[in-house]
Amino acid sequence: MKLSLGKITPLLFFSVFLAAFSAGNFTLTEFRASLSEENSNEITVIWMAENDGQVSEYELLRKMPQDQEFYSIDMKDPRPSMGPVEYSYTDRSVFKSQARGEQVIYKLKAHFTDGRVEELGQTDINYISSGVRRTWGSIKRMFQ
Repeated sequence: MKLSLGKITPLLFFSVFLAAFSAGNFTLTEFRASLSEENSNEITVIWMAENDGQVSEYELLRKMPQDQEFYSIDMKDPRPSMGPVEYSYTDRSVFKSQARGEQVIYKLKAHFTDGRVEELGQTDINYISSGVRRTWGSIKRMFQ
């Protein structure tokens, strides 16, 4: 039996495409924390990832100056795609701290489908909680 090249090419192309998609290299292209634009008593943490098809979930951890270790504050399921995907978390509980000018540290971990857990990065922000800003922000929102 003789096989023609025309019958092999689509099967070969599909196999190569599937291998390239599933073996893509996971990349974290951004991980940062900033004060929320809408509310200065919130911190927005953003990360951008590519080729996260092998990630089963992301874990975001936080450490405040009074903490001895990092604590998990959020878990996110990946949204696999062919391009970069942006993830975000708004931390609304930091303002409850009584300290002034403290450093808040965030750590991002990826839990992979093969059981591995890898720390992807760490970012920090100096945060000043202010009841005055909270009150003034509330007053401004009332008149909008």
